[in-house]
Amino acid sequence: MANSYDPEVIIKYPDEIETENYVVDFLNSHFRELEDLEKLNSTLAELKENEHSLDEK
Repeated sequence: MANSYDPEVIIKYPDEIETENYVVDFLNSHFRELEDLEKLNSTLAELKENEHSLDEK
């Protein structure tokens, strides 16, 4: 059966396990992106605080 995470292959040759793996990997990658954005957001907030602190000096 299909042994690829290519969405076209999954659609043409549906396999429950492959589809589940694809969905899990897809969601995990998006959750990692969200976690990275959260880290970036906190880093940007910290940089703004530091910039504001320097402007006051």
